[in-house]
Amino acid sequence: MEMNTKETPASKRKKRIQDAKTWLGCLRKGIYPYTLYIQFLRDEVSDGRLTLEDIGTNEQELAELCKTGAAVSAKMWLEHIKKDPSHPRCIHFLTEEIKKGMLTCNALGVTKEELAQLAPMAAAIMPK
Repeated sequence: MEMNTKETPASKRKKRIQDAKTWLGCLRKGIYPYTLYIQFLRDEVSDGRLTLEDIGTNEQELAELCKTGAAVSAKMWLEHIKKDPSHPRCIHFLTEEIKKGMLTCNALGVTKEELAQLAPMAAAIMPK
């Protein structure tokens, strides 16, 4: 006895919504890598011809989640730098996340002086 496995438009839409909500859940939990999850979420919404409202979010929340994700990512890179400050790629990634999230030292849990010691290039782009 064979089962009919043909997807209907309604089942495809339901699957897209479910998948997009999974990525949204990862973003809301602050799971790294947030940029990948944003892209996956946007792909599901676009490919499924959904709206952000269909998955229970909006552009404002996604912008906030990106900022939160940048902070989580920057803190991760900062921890790598604290363990081994000789990796220029870590400093580069930290600096990029600070720019993306428009982060402050306070958001990273360090003083500007501490950051300047660990990653002068990153400290140089922080707001005065």
